[in-house]
Parts: sequence; structure tokens; C-alpha cells
Amino acid sequence: MCDSDSTANVIAGNKLESLGDIQQLQHCQSLVTLDLSSNRLSQEDAVHLIMTLPLSLLKLNGNPVVSHMR
Repeated sequence: MCDSDSTANVIAGNKLESLGDIQQLQHCQSLVTLDLSSNRLSQEDAVHLIMTLPLSLLKLNGNPVVSHMR
């Protein structure tokens, strides 16, 4: 999902739905920007995993989880 030196990753519009679909991101500790917009993420656990990353910019718009967490 990312290489160890990657600082930006765009995974938009890929129909990702669950924590399992993005779990490999936990190994991407050099990421600063992450675009997961327009997927199907609906589990709050997925957001909790993402929040462990040292991100400066995160795009989650277009995912059901966004409306659940407001």
C-alpha cells in the first residue's frame, strides 16, 4: 500500500470498506498526506488506525464513517 519512504499516498475511489482493507497503512509511518476520499469506509476502527499516523493532511470525504463520527 506504501513504500517505507513514501510521504504521500492517494487511495481515493477504490471501494475500501473495512479496517482490514487499510490495515497495512500502520506500517507507513513516514506518510504526511493521505487521501482516502470516495471510498466506502464505515468502521470507526479504521479512523482510529489512521489517527496513529503522523499525518498533516487527511482526506476522508465521501466515506460513510465521516457522517457517523460528526
